[in-house]
Amino acid sequence: MFQYFQLAPTLEEYERILGLSLTEKQPYLYQGNYSSWENVVTMLKVSESELAKKRLRRNDVEGIPRAYLEKRMEYLSKVGDWETFANVLGLSLFGIVPLPRLDDYVDHAAIDAFYACWEKNKNPVVVVLANTYYNKHGDKSARRDVKYGLGVTMPPSVIETGLKNQLDQIGLPFSQILSIAEKDHVPGLCSDKVTQLKETLAEIEEEKIDLKRRLAKAHEEIEREKKTSKLRQKKAKWEEESKAKMK
Repeated sequence: MFQYFQLAPTLEEYERILGLSLTEKQPYLYQGNYSSWENVVTMLKVSESELAKKRLRRNDVEGIPRAYLEKRMEYLSKVGDWETFANVLGLSLFGIVPLPRLDDYVDHAAIDAFYACWEKNKNPVVVVLANTYYNKHGDKSARRDVKYGLGVTMPPSVIETGLKNQLDQIGLPFSQILSIAEKDHVPGLCSDKVTQLKETLAEIEEEKIDLKRRLAKAHEEIEREKKTSKLRQKKAKWEEESKAKMK
C-alpha cells in the first residue's frame, strides 16, 4: 500500500534543506483558525479598508495578490521604512518558495504560517513538508490546512530539484540548496575542515595546559617571595630590638 515509503520526504530532510532545526524552535501547526486580518494589517502597516479592497478570493481561497505586495514594497523603499519592507518581502517570498499555491497570489494559509514565524518565532518545517505532500498528491478537493495527501511518494532528488528551481526563479542569494541525498553530509564543512578544526582544538588544549602550569609556577614564586619578605621584616625588627637593648 505504501511500498516506497523510504522515498518519501522526511522532517529531517526538510530541516536540512531549510536550515531550520525543530529542536531550536517550536513548529508552526495549524490551530483551526487563521490569524485575523487585523494582525496582517499591523504587520504590513496598512489600513484595514485598504487591505480589504486588495484581498481576493480565488478557488474558495482568500489571500493577497503578489502585485499589491510588490507595489507596497516599492512605496516602503521610497519612504525608507525598511523594517516593514522586510516584512512584506518575507511574506511575498513565503508564498513563492516554501508555500506556493497560486502563481500570483499569497493565500491565507501561507500568510498565517508566515505571521506565526514572524510574530511567535515558530518553525515552518512541518507545514512546508505537508504542503509538499499536498501539492504532489494533486487532490484538488483537499484543503491544505485540513487534509494532506500522503499516498504519493517521490525521490529526494525530485523534491530538491523542485525547491531549487523555485529559488532560482527569484534569484535569491541562498539559492544553493544542500543535498538531501548524501546522508553523511555535514552542511558547510568538509572532512579536511573537520580535521583542521580538531587539530586547532588540540593545540588550544595544549596551550591551556601550558598556561595552567605557568600560572601555578608564578603562584609558587609569589608565595615564596611573600615568605622571604616576612623573614626579612622579622630579621630587621629583631636587629632593631637588639640595638635598643644594647643602648
